[in-house]
Amino acid sequence: MLVGFFNAILFPRYISALERGTIDAITAAALLLAAIFSLGIPMATLRLFPNFRNSEKKHYGYFSFLLLASVVGFILGLAATYVVFKIKVPQQNQTTFYFLVLIVAFFFRLLFNNLDVYNRMLYNTTLGIMSSNFLLKLTSLASITLYIFSFININGVLIMHALALSVPGILSLFYIILFHEKSFSYKDFKQKFNELNIKKEFIYTSVYGLMGSAGGVIVVEIDKLMLADFMTMKEVGVYATAAFFGIMVNIPSRALKSIAAVVIADSFKKDDMENIKTVYQKSTLNLQIISGFLFIGILVCAPHVYSFLKPEYAKGIDLILFIAIAQFIDAITSVNADILATSKYYKYQTIFMFLMVFFVVLLNYLLIPKYGMMGAAISTMISLSLVNVFRTVFIQIKLKMQPFTTKNIYLLFVSIVVFLGAFYLDKWLLASDIMHLIITGGFITIIYWLIIFFFNFSSDIDSIIKNALSKFKV
Repeated sequence: MLVGFFNAILFPRYISALERGTIDAITAAALLLAAIFSLGIPMATLRLFPNFRNSEKKHYGYFSFLLLASVVGFILGLAATYVVFKIKVPQQNQTTFYFLVLIVAFFFRLLFNNLDVYNRMLYNTTLGIMSSNFLLKLTSLASITLYIFSFININGVLIMHALALSVPGILSLFYIILFHEKSFSYKDFKQKFNELNIKKEFIYTSVYGLMGSAGGVIVVEIDKLMLADFMTMKEVGVYATAAFFGIMVNIPSRALKSIAAVVIADSFKKDDMENIKTVYQKSTLNLQIISGFLFIGILVCAPHVYSFLKPEYAKGIDLILFIAIAQFIDAITSVNADILATSKYYKYQTIFMFLMVFFVVLLNYLLIPKYGMMGAAISTMISLSLVNVFRTVFIQIKLKMQPFTTKNIYLLFVSIVVFLGAFYLDKWLLASDIMHLIITGGFITIIYWLIIFFFNFSSDIDSIIKNALSKFKV
């Protein structure tokens, strides 16, 4: 998050909104293509890989199948890549160079989508999280640093951004080859696949997974793509910068959901509903604590961070609230999507995803022409919040479990009190933006975490804090 924070400041400070918008358009296109042409394999792996799990047999060549599926998906996606490139990339950037950048980013992102879920099913979540979050952002930070000191131009920044998108796929491939699979045996996979007689289930799961993953990326990226249609790439750049601050609220959930989905899938196979309920409630509580802290800090401190950016980005400050609310609700409803995706009701996860796409597209179509970037932000907030509520209610009805306890209510009250205290402290201070960040940020951090620790909201977090404090004892 710290590396991402520097990216959020440096990119808008040294790169124009138009250039930022172009980079984000290519990123959005690569992610969308990778989601579609992963062919639903990630969901099929999540649900059905437990049937292939056998380390002595090298999981019956499942890795070979994933490589083949990735190559096939890439070949099928080449024509679509050209169409998307012509539609979404600004005309002045429709050159062979930009197209090759998109092709490379698309292939390795597709490969990552298929291999990361395999890694996670082997209970290795660290590589995917580190490469798709930390290393990706670190490479982006390196690119803007080199640009600032004139070692590369804007095309160099784009090349390094494509490299950043490709690194997770490359690392996943080499990691699996070096530490898991030293041989490729598609024959073993085919034999086991036929033996299990799961062809029909595999196809159904993949189809629903394809629709769900495509819908998921559409929901995340459609606001930027529709902004480019209704407005200009400059507005896309401003919006993308504001969206980053809002999305920071939900970053902790990515790591948690990566491993939770695997645990939930195995629990369903063992019919251990109590464990799923425990994961559900603990995830919600811990994410509400961490994301609540980030939510307060971003709302109060973001205006001061914007003072370091180019003035043209200032239009995005008011968007942060709506995007952050959507991300906070997504965080506190925690693993509802993962529970649905790995249960016998997995089809409904796809239905909910397309319902969200419908809401986002409809509301964007109605609100962007009238309210511009604010319309896109409001549309995202309403759509993401509504569908998360629907999913939570559905799980309550069908699986008889819900994620909230009385602690969640008390925690919400604490968050409101800390926010109001920080908000009025920030208004009262007469200091530079740097001092505002230090004093107000320090106030939020100290008061919030003292309350969390003192009232023992989470045994998991208490254990982490106590272990950290014990290291300072003589």
